Amino acid sequence: MLGQGAYGIVQRAHTKDTKENVAIKIYEKSKLSSDTARVDALQREIDILSQLEHPGIMKFYDAIDSGNKVSIVVEHINGSNLYQYIRKLPG
Repeated sequence: MLGQGAYGIVQRAHTKDTKENVAIKIYEKSKLSSDTARVDALQREIDILSQLEHPGIMKFYDAIDSGNKVSIVVEHINGSNLYQYIRKLPG
């Protein structure tokens, strides 16, 4: 597991064909259903990531709705997360 939040977890995986490392953000719908703002934010995240293509932004590969979970498959980037990076900045 790469990380965990209030609504889900992030797992490392690899693609079958190219063996490329990816990160899968897995959200449990039961935890999201009572928070409509979070559901809307998740949909915006999927919409925005699917439209972006820039070397400084992680690649979006797919969003999968499997009934009781929603998973977002993105490029795996080694290192700490953005929150940890910002916390280390001076000031």
